[in-house]
Amino acid sequence: MRPAFMAPVVRAGEVHSDDEGDRVVPITYAAANYTGFNITYDGRAFHHVDVDDRVDPVPLAVEVVEDAGRGATVRYAYGASEGRAYRFERAGDCWRLVEQLPPALD
Repeated sequence: MRPAFMAPVVRAGEVHSDDEGDRVVPITYAAANYTGFNITYDGRAFHHVDVDDRVDPVPLAVEVVEDAGRGATVRYAYGASEGRAYRFERAGDCWRLVEQLPPALD
């Protein structure tokens, strides 16, 4: 995703594990340094993009939930992973990425 479609700072969370258990540690990225968005759209369907930039040819089921305000959450599950969720907010006529939501720690 190009930084033009991101907030200047993207919030995220990393899971850290130690003797006390698992916890999510909040972190932030400058838009130019954020590489965690791994969905692409080919004009017909969304697809998962792996860490080596390979696009899975199988369409990815994506759930988009708009809230009553100016935002929307985009979620997906991929393979055996917990999936990902992203938060977008309106910025003029565009949506921009503001946060990669942390995984659930059930």
